[in-house]
Amino acid sequence: STGKGERLPVLSIDSITAKHPSFKTGFGSWVHQALEEKLTGNDAITDFESDIPLNKADEEILLCEAKRIADDFAKSEFFETYVAGKDLVAELAFYYPDGERVLQGSADLVVFADEYNLVVDYKTDKYRTPEEHKGQIVTYVKAMEDLYGKKCYGILCYVRDFSKGPVWDRDGNEVEL
Repeated sequence: STGKGERLPVLSIDSITAKHPSFKTGFGSWVHQALEEKLTGNDAITDFESDIPLNKADEEILLCEAKRIADDFAKSEFFETYVAGKDLVAELAFYYPDGERVLQGSADLVVFADEYNLVVDYKTDKYRTPEEHKGQIVTYVKAMEDLYGKKCYGILCYVRDFSKGPVWDRDGNEVEL
């Protein structure tokens, strides 16, 4: 993110990712994998690899932090409010026709609630900048609404403090759940 939004809490791994700026997306992927493992109970998913040469100590700290985030997510108010007790699919890959092109995406988490489905997009960003992600989330909402034939909304979950971003409908309108 550009750092123009509200600063989110510092993580113990920030000093490591600062040494390896190109690994920031790698750490985000590790967090996503740890969250998928936690939510599905499938601990064989994780393939924590990196193109960035990390020393063993840094790698261990990053792995522990990714797993701690996943454990804390399962105890968070966000989880209790939007995820707990509902059917869900983690890392749902999809293709979506958009005019002359076909978009490919992967929804971090789709939660199947009674009245609507909810696309949750995890963000490991240091700053809260929801508008930067709005186009992506709205596209995911449209795809999931069309795929499942049921009302869908999209929400950001900032994993640094498990705070929620805005909730958007398929037209990009902010809504309250």
